[in-house]
Amino acid sequence: MKAKVVIIGGGVIGASCLYHLAQKGWTDVVLFEKSTYASASTGKSAGIIETQYLSEEDIMLRAKSMPLFRKFHEEEGLPLEVNGYMRLGREEEDREKFAKSVELQKSMGALAMVLSPEEIKQIVPDLDVSDIKAALFGPNDGYLDPYILTNIFVNKAKELGAQAHQNTAVTGIRVEDGRVKGVETEKGYYECEYIINAAGGWADKIGEMIGVEIPVKAYRRQIVVLSAPDVNYKVPSVMDYVPGREKEGVYFRDERGGKIFAGLHWEAFGETEEPVDPDQYNQKVDDDYVERLAERLLETAPGFTNLGVQNGWAGTYPITPDTRPIVGELEEVKGFYNCVGFGGNGVQLSPVFGQAMADLLVDGSTTAIDVALYDIKRFKTGKGTE
Repeated sequence: MKAKVVIIGGGVIGASCLYHLAQKGWTDVVLFEKSTYASASTGKSAGIIETQYLSEEDIMLRAKSMPLFRKFHEEEGLPLEVNGYMRLGREEEDREKFAKSVELQKSMGALAMVLSPEEIKQIVPDLDVSDIKAALFGPNDGYLDPYILTNIFVNKAKELGAQAHQNTAVTGIRVEDGRVKGVETEKGYYECEYIINAAGGWADKIGEMIGVEIPVKAYRRQIVVLSAPDVNYKVPSVMDYVPGREKEGVYFRDERGGKIFAGLHWEAFGETEEPVDPDQYNQKVDDDYVERLAERLLETAPGFTNLGVQNGWAGTYPITPDTRPIVGELEEVKGFYNCVGFGGNGVQLSPVFGQAMADLLVDGSTTAIDVALYDIKRFKTGKGTE
């Protein structure tokens, strides 16, 4: 069997690569997923999509992704809830950072504003704003269903002639003279010219098949679903965390049916925890995590009353040492491309990185992203470890 491109991984990133390649006319492409589509990190995501970041690169990537989400909502029925996204700032300097973000977002066609504590309270009356200086707010942001998004990518690609197989693991990769030759799968051998490693938490295991270290590890992350019968308004996605802060932050969002999604966010993962095996880890939420989350949540929103734990689970973030993705072709093995290490951002970045990968393979270059920022070589020079 033959294919021009083999994609390893059926999460939202692999599915987006499949879709965008098919959109550019490359339909001799086959995707292999060892389980079912969106069964790992993607399916366990909170599905938040927003542009309320501080750096130009972070904002640009998300702004470029938003139009496709809205297109799929309008044309394919993708469930997309517009509830807004609010990043809280507790330091005086946050107000200035937020104002700069607003200007950047406006230049990229995104809607954002800086809110005063009084304006914050009008939108989320249950928040304690006594020590909040300002908030960065995007009223057009929201959340979507990652499982349905992934399946739309796959189904649209298949309509154009691409192939995708669930419950089919890649078991080996053949390389000859420093170039990709094919993949061994549970459905047989596929000769190919290109491979895209979109295996998420398994990215490093795919690298082992070709003898190249790919520095992506899976870190366990938890989400709790709370019943909130007394909350009678649409709660925006709220992030009580600003990048660079040392204290663990809480985030939460509205969920259909009178519920609230909530979790904890931090950046010092490498110093405080060990990675997990994505094939064997505890997928249930920890009791002490629920207690810690409840404490943080009620510090931020003491007006939330009569909350009850309804559900919870653990998924994984595939994270690189500097938390940025690894994208592009390997020097050691020609034809082998990575698109991995999205660390909890894969859903909202899937359109732009899927487009970038399709551009790189079909055209040899892309304007969707600055590829140099995501080159794996940054770790070999030590730049990505700082």
